[in-house]
Amino acid sequence: MAGVMAGEACFFIDRTGDHYQLGCAIEVRDDDQEMVEIVHSHVGGILSYRLPRPNCPKGANPSVVWRARDRESLARIVRLLDECPLPGKKQRDYLIWREAFDVAAWKDGEARRARMADLKKALHIVKEYRPNPNNTRVNQAA
Repeated sequence: MAGVMAGEACFFIDRTGDHYQLGCAIEVRDDDQEMVEIVHSHVGGILSYRLPRPNCPKGANPSVVWRARDRESLARIVRLLDECPLPGKKQRDYLIWREAFDVAAWKDGEARRARMADLKKALHIVKEYRPNPNNTRVNQAA
């Protein structure tokens, strides 16, 4: 299941006013539905199905979406991914999100909001593309 999370999961921190909400989501074409249902059965959360919107490009496919926002489901994700670290850049996303999971339990509201704001920014920044300095083919072309 950690492999599915590594390839497909999106860790996020949403903000509404002074309130921060953590979550994790996966959206795939509906022909990968079984993969998402496995995550849902182990973690919890909400599973939904989407048809292409009328304004989608021709050939757009139906999708299945899994989303977890409740503390219990998020705690299951933390237990899983603390035991089975993610490969590659997804681990950077997770570590920031993981810290936010702990911060969300802080009692001091002002300190919690300030730290969550910092973590939300950090999560956005870490998701930006950075060229791989070890990719000799790309570096030779430049």
